Order: sequence, then structure tokens, then C-alpha cells
Amino acid sequence: MDVKPGYHMNKSHWNTIILDRNMQEDDIFEMVHRSFELTKPLTETEASQWNEANL
Repeated sequence: MDVKPGYHMNKSHWNTIILDRNMQEDDIFEMVHRSFELTKPLTETEASQWNEANL
């Protein structure tokens, strides 16, 4: 397995994963899950809390 910054998108938020047979399926799913959690839209409550903490 090889993980590199995403050449096609914002390199801070995207990865390019070169898969090979050495990578466990669970590891792939964990990376996808983490990516989703980092980029999913905030709920109205989360957005309000974030705004209050950062303004």
C-alpha cells in the first residue's frame, strides 16, 4: 500500500491510495470512515457551537 497526497484535489484533505494485496480491507474502510468524519457537513447545532467557539 502507498498513500500519497491527492494530486487531483486539495492536498490537505484528499489522499491517493495505491492499493496492493498487502493492505487489509479493514484498513481501507477505516481510512474512508476517517475521511468522511473529517469532511462531512456539520449539523446546525455543531455549526452553531463551532461559530461560538471560534468567533
